[in-house]
Amino acid sequence: MRVADPCGNSFLIQVDENAPFLEVLEGIQAHLVELDIAQKTAGSYLNGSEANPELSFNYTIGIPEICVNKGKHKVTRNYSRPVSTDEKNNIRYVIRSLAKYNLAQLAREKSSLERAGDKINHLHPFRFLQCIFNDEELKAGLHAIRKKGGYVWSNYYDGMKSSLNEEFDKDNLIQFTCDFADNVGVNVNEILPYVQARQWSNLVDVLINSIPRQGNPQRYDM
Repeated sequence: MRVADPCGNSFLIQVDENAPFLEVLEGIQAHLVELDIAQKTAGSYLNGSEANPELSFNYTIGIPEICVNKGKHKVTRNYSRPVSTDEKNNIRYVIRSLAKYNLAQLAREKSSLERAGDKINHLHPFRFLQCIFNDEELKAGLHAIRKKGGYVWSNYYDGMKSSLNEEFDKDNLIQFTCDFADNVGVNVNEILPYVQARQWSNLVDVLINSIPRQGNPQRYDM
């Protein structure tokens, strides 16, 4: 079967003529994810056709969610509560996966990533960031995720931004900025204006650029 996207790119995919229709669709999606095409065509329609018009159809490609902390969280997150060992392990799993895996691998890890995300969604965002920036591997991982850009970074960042905005709206953020800055080793005056203005991307930039890895400050390999 030949599958073509709206930009005119086409691909030949082997299809078992006796396979159920939904199985064929899943096979097409898996093939496109393997080619890293799904990221570019998410939400668009792919038109597949052969000489036989009965095989002509439209199918919307969707990429599984891979972000953490997405959606409303009605309980105020407690900044005074430290991150447990199990929670840090879940953070490490999420950051390491997003940093190292391609889209096909992330699709296979979807359920595990969602479970890990559910287990850390209750953490205060400053505690979450503190856990990352006090750990050499996690600092490198966040740097790698941002460097990837595209769907992986935007979904990760959207989840983090959501939790920061939620706690800001509950008056549960600004008062902890000084303590957070001390814990991660940055000057509070470098980050407080961004917290007050909800400029979260600038906050993350300062944290990444001001807290380099120990040893070689330019070494961000994992």
